[in-house]
Amino acid sequence: MPRLAPEAIGKPLLEIEDLSINFGGVKALDGFSFDIRCGEIHALIGPNGAGKSTVLNCICGYYHPARGEILLMGEPLIGQRTDQIARLGVARIFQRIELFRRMSVLENIMVGRHRFIRSGILSSGLFWGRGYREESLNQQKAEEVIEFLNLQHVRKNPVGSLPYGLQKRVEIGRALVAEPRLLLLDEPVAGMNIEEKEDVARYLLDIKDEIGLAIILVEHEMDVVMDISDCVTAMNFGCKVTSGLPDEVRTNPEVIRSYLGS
Repeated sequence: MPRLAPEAIGKPLLEIEDLSINFGGVKALDGFSFDIRCGEIHALIGPNGAGKSTVLNCICGYYHPARGEILLMGEPLIGQRTDQIARLGVARIFQRIELFRRMSVLENIMVGRHRFIRSGILSSGLFWGRGYREESLNQQKAEEVIEFLNLQHVRKNPVGSLPYGLQKRVEIGRALVAEPRLLLLDEPVAGMNIEEKEDVARYLLDIKDEIGLAIILVEHEMDVVMDISDCVTAMNFGCKVTSGLPDEVRTNPEVIRSYLGS
């Protein structure tokens, strides 16, 4: 697995400034600002409807904000197509698993390499020349991810036959094989048992420590958030409530009111 250059660790990767977006008369985001550094897990927390997933949708280009700025290593993301943003190094995993159930683990993970394919239909179809070289490289990269996530024992199994926790790991692998700089995770442990949650949390820490990726984590499971996050930003009604170290945010009176009510 390729590792981010050591000199990049700790430097600003993504910067969001004054982000605002409305849906009809509803303000989904209202002047929201946020930043994340390379090699950092930064969690977004808040009650349902706080605007957490809307932030991810704006980063990916699914939503077009009315106001604000999103910069990835100084490159503006607003106005770019979703495929262009993916090529710049942003990968996302949704809450609901979206895998090809009849395809194997290896085949599903190799799908994540599609942005690196440059050969034409003929070369790819005949598995010759540039198409052969690309296919060989893409399989090698997929095998590295499979080993990193300890999926060797199921690499040829159809994804649909796997338990939920392993399917989620395959989905993480499909994102990693695209060699992103920023990984967006929308409730990655939702619906999991305790053992599956611990597995995912451990692999996210490995991704941060061994690869150096920045991870934006949207999650309601506070135990996971507080255990693995370097920084936590709490949101409510599309605005930032507070941001800081996990223990600081956990005990913040405004955060407690947002979750429990006054």
